[in-house]
Amino acid sequence: LDYALFRRFNELLEFDLPTRELIVETLKTKLASCECVKVDFEKLADAAQGLSFAEITQACDEAIKETIINNRKCVTTADVLGPVLDRATFHRRFVQQRNDRPD
Repeated sequence: LDYALFRRFNELLEFDLPTRELIVETLKTKLASCECVKVDFEKLADAAQGLSFAEITQACDEAIKETIINNRKCVTTADVLGPVLDRATFHRRFVQQRNDRPD
């Protein structure tokens, strides 16, 4: 966000990125509504390091939608891992572009 937009807010709240334990908890909470979950939460937590709660939640939502669209009953590690890795790749590219900018 640019400075002009920040001026419109009275307060800014900063949230730390989730710890590994909070990533696992978030994944379990988001996938709890599914009938069947066959997920390696530890593997997903490793892949999701550096992502925000919102990005992890969006990855879970995408995995659930794909499972429903493809008429499958179980959400698997692969279903969630794809969207998590997509977001992690985007995040790394964004950080790299910011670091490459001249001051």
